[in-house]
Amino acid sequence: WPTDGAPHSGAQAAARDAAGPSEVLIGVFTSHGARGAARRGVARATWLRAALSERPRVVARFVLGDCDLRASAEGGCDEAAVAREEAEAEAAGHAPFLRLRGHAEEYSALPFKTHAFMMAALEQHPSAEWIVKADDDTYLFAGRLRFMLASLMREGHRAYLAARRGSSVQSLQAAEGGTAAGFAEAVASAEASDRAASSLPLPADAWQREAAYYVGCMKKGWPMPEGSKWHEPWAGVLGKKQFPAHAWGPVYALSSNAARAVAAQSGLRYMSNEDLTVGVWMLGLNVTIRDERRLCHSVASCARNSLAVYDIPKCSGLCHPEESMPQIHASAQCQGGGPLEWEQLSAPEEGYLRYAYGEWDDDGRNTPRILWGESG
Repeated sequence: WPTDGAPHSGAQAAARDAAGPSEVLIGVFTSHGARGAARRGVARATWLRAALSERPRVVARFVLGDCDLRASAEGGCDEAAVAREEAEAEAAGHAPFLRLRGHAEEYSALPFKTHAFMMAALEQHPSAEWIVKADDDTYLFAGRLRFMLASLMREGHRAYLAARRGSSVQSLQAAEGGTAAGFAEAVASAEASDRAASSLPLPADAWQREAAYYVGCMKKGWPMPEGSKWHEPWAGVLGKKQFPAHAWGPVYALSSNAARAVAAQSGLRYMSNEDLTVGVWMLGLNVTIRDERRLCHSVASCARNSLAVYDIPKCSGLCHPEESMPQIHASAQCQGGGPLEWEQLSAPEEGYLRYAYGEWDDDGRNTPRILWGESG
């Protein structure tokens, strides 16, 4: 089982990276300048330090584009400093960079950065089963996250097998004995009988081609008013009604099939907000959407089944990551536990987190009221 542990040396890390393919690639979106460097430093000292024990199954990279001209003119970029940091991270094997050359690093271009990241991630890490996007002011529990994503994939594979064989999910679970090895044995047994009785592609092969997941803490709501950081000027494209369910931007995961479907598109619709943009893509690509509330715990609600911690709706990530990350990292309330605790759900499975609500006036104007809570 995944566990949080001490970091390995660069030589040990290199040996482990060469030991096998990765299951999960975590792309941590970061920025140029002192703030980005400070956030990378505290992330490497806390949750990324623990994530080293998950290699090679989990690989983390800081995702950074080129310095845009305005930031460079204002002194907000120092490519020489980034190059030194990159060399040190590479030597230590500790969350080096994934550079998006040709992409200008600015907030308004986040949807384009996300698309570029997916293409680069798949090209550089073709074995990854999951592509995770996270922000540098979000605390992640990499081992628990890998465990959840692997469990989700087994859950879907099991349901696919049951439907194909005309049996029940419960019977397959009973045959597995509750272990990953038991699951593999049950799949092998099912495929052996299928191979003898059918000319169709084997279930595992078919499942691997078809499984496409979008996992996040889902929300929905009305367009935010003009002047808001999250105002969406292209809301009319979606009918100016409630937006479709989409994951909070600080962290979400796409299975490799879902990410490949996005990377293969050349005419995608880009909204102004990254999280809404990805949600629209996923809706159009008809992937399976999974609402996972353990991906949006707050510092106050952090527990031993938390997968990610940030301060939405107060802030778009952790309000003070340099202070909060070490506190979360040292908290007995948040750290430790095992698979039984990690499986505990912390919120109802039904409904989405509603972030804004509005009603249309007779003259067509939208008057939003901000309401935070559960929404069906």
